[in-house]
Amino acid sequence: MKSILFATTFFMAAVSVMQAFKVPQIHDPPGSIPAMQTFEIPHPYIPPGLTDLRSPCPAINVLANHGYLPRNGSQWKAVDVIPALVDVYNIEPSLSSMLAWGAVYLVGNPLTRTFSLGDFSGWEEIVQGVGLSRHNRIEHDASLTRLDKYFGDNQKFNPELYQHLKDIAEKLNGGDFNTEVMSVHRYNRYQDSKANNPSFTFGAPQQLFAYAEAAIALLGLGGQNGTAAAVTLDSFFIHERIPDNYIKNPIPITGTTVMTISQEIFNKNPVPVEGIDFEKVQDFECHFIKIVRTLLPDIAPSLIDFIAKNTGISLSTNC
Repeated sequence: MKSILFATTFFMAAVSVMQAFKVPQIHDPPGSIPAMQTFEIPHPYIPPGLTDLRSPCPAINVLANHGYLPRNGSQWKAVDVIPALVDVYNIEPSLSSMLAWGAVYLVGNPLTRTFSLGDFSGWEEIVQGVGLSRHNRIEHDASLTRLDKYFGDNQKFNPELYQHLKDIAEKLNGGDFNTEVMSVHRYNRYQDSKANNPSFTFGAPQQLFAYAEAAIALLGLGGQNGTAAAVTLDSFFIHERIPDNYIKNPIPITGTTVMTISQEIFNKNPVPVEGIDFEKVQDFECHFIKIVRTLLPDIAPSLIDFIAKNTGISLSTNC
């Protein structure tokens, strides 16, 4: 419970600090209602061309393949990404802002407020913009459906890894995907990478992204009950296409919800992260402090101070 509370506070703090630093966001209009159960696809699906950039994230690639954002996958503007995440996946505007602007500052170009999907954004000579596919920025080892960078192509969908996930779903839940299915597959991917990848890295940032992406997949593709049908995930993961029967979650996906589901997935089959003992609150605090310092170095002091004030806990400075 303490770990969930701390994780939730971290997300709320990040959004609050980003607002304080005047990061642009969009907000629902007054009187807006939750998304309807049906979803009409206004943009046709077109598979990527030979020169189009794509990322290791199928949910992001879907936005390009359907033309919600530039199909070439290059120099996406954060202010355009935010409404696309809201429209297609019903990710709450503040969380969509955090995801979009996080991509800009972690792998993109803060000068132009853009980021690209591949391993090269075209802006390296100006700033350290490297693209969503750059290893250990947002992309990480032990991915659900991508190989580790050490073994080769970490961008393209790997059918064998996805089949492992489907086999688990068939065994545990009649073919559909839920937190238990995701937890077992995530645990197996961790163990496989740890055993076979001599360059395996799974520190605090990688752990956060790994479990959050599994949670978002269930919440974004599973509708209100968080259980995703195999046919839906097949379309998103294999073809990176919105299926005709897609049901968008009618309840906006918030940072709190993502972290709660992430924690549920983790708790069913926990793995060690940088020697952190999750039974000790202090170690868990250090886990998130490391994430903050790694991902948000410029605003880390303000963010850590905000977390300390809102949790009533004096955070260690020796993490």
